[in-house]
Amino acid sequence: SWPQPSPHDQAYNCLIHFYKRLNRVHLLPLVCTLVEHTERVVRHCMDQECGVGEVPSLPRVLPKILITTFSYLGRGEIIATTDLLKAELANCFSKSRNLMALFLGLVEEKKIRTVLEDELDILVSLCSELVSFHQVVISLDFKLTCMVWRVYVKLTSTHKTRLDLTQATEVISSELCGQLAKFRQMLENSKDKGLKTEILDPDLFCFQYQN
Repeated sequence: SWPQPSPHDQAYNCLIHFYKRLNRVHLLPLVCTLVEHTERVVRHCMDQECGVGEVPSLPRVLPKILITTFSYLGRGEIIATTDLLKAELANCFSKSRNLMALFLGLVEEKKIRTVLEDELDILVSLCSELVSFHQVVISLDFKLTCMVWRVYVKLTSTHKTRLDLTQATEVISSELCGQLAKFRQMLENSKDKGLKTEILDPDLFCFQYQN
């Protein structure tokens, strides 16, 4: 049998269907409302000092919801065709960013008992989701991207004997190679020819990293 879509996928499928029947002006406020309700849930967990094992659905589901939301918001140039849509998009992004920052603060504070298999599974899944944020958030908010990596580093530093860091290493090295390539292209397009010889060759850098 085919795998059933997760609740967050079902919710967004409904939103997209709603958008097709109406328009984006109605969709974005609805997304904001859902984000606000989710923020209340996160704040409630913080106020009640709930542990990761007590609310396992939060670290399992919320990152997926945020990744889907930021992926949609990343299409801002296509979506925001009017001033009203631009304002709604900016408001939606602001609320999503606040929710993300709140969630990261919650994760950073909570103690995860990796001796318990369910909490270890949550940690492994959460770290994988944090790495996945890089691709969708880096072009939207560099500061938020750094916050994500800070929490990732804290979690992996605390529980490094139980985690595989390969995925994060590949993402960071790929991003670095890409940025070096862009930097070299910028210099090649500039008139300052003397500066070109001072930068690293991205291809050489990648070769050295892989070997």
